[in-house]
Amino acid sequence: MQLNIANLLTFSRVIIVFPVALLILNPSPLNIIISLILTIFSYVTDILDGMVARKFHQESKFGATLDIACDRVQEFAYWLIFIYTGALPLMVGVIAFAREIVTDTIRQKISSERGGTLITVITNPISQLIVTSRFSRAINGFVKIVTFSIAHIYLLSFYYWPNSTSTLLSLCFSFAWITAGVIVLRGALIIYDSYPYLKNEI
Repeated sequence: MQLNIANLLTFSRVIIVFPVALLILNPSPLNIIISLILTIFSYVTDILDGMVARKFHQESKFGATLDIACDRVQEFAYWLIFIYTGALPLMVGVIAFAREIVTDTIRQKISSERGGTLITVITNPISQLIVTSRFSRAINGFVKIVTFSIAHIYLLSFYYWPNSTSTLLSLCFSFAWITAGVIVLRGALIIYDSYPYLKNEI
């Protein structure tokens, strides 16, 4: 395991999942606020790890693989936690899980048999804009952090704004479906651009 600042930032996302789960499953105003702060910090590390890796020349295949794995643990955990609390819809979680499993399978296939990455097979300009550009990755991260942040606020509303819980729940569900739309669109483009490389095995 290559321990450096970038990889430690990446792995911190997995570590943060556990206190967040404990805090949300043992709710109190203070616990929810602490969980929200940890969640925001967790998503900030997803930006910082890449910046640090590039600045200090710590980029590696291991780091890229670790980043994907930690992203999945983080994302799956958050969907499960907030679906359990009723703050987010089950169907969106199912869509998120299915999308990540399919695209990660494609990624692994291309990597193991062709020695490349998804970036190397996504050559369509529209796909590059929506899937691999920094802008698209920023949008993808933004809709997720907004969704999970609103889910925290929804849980907090039971203590401070009980008359607003139904409105906040509707907002949670709306952003969850926006997130689903973003990840499904990006996943569909990954499948489309990868098809020429995988069609002989289908």
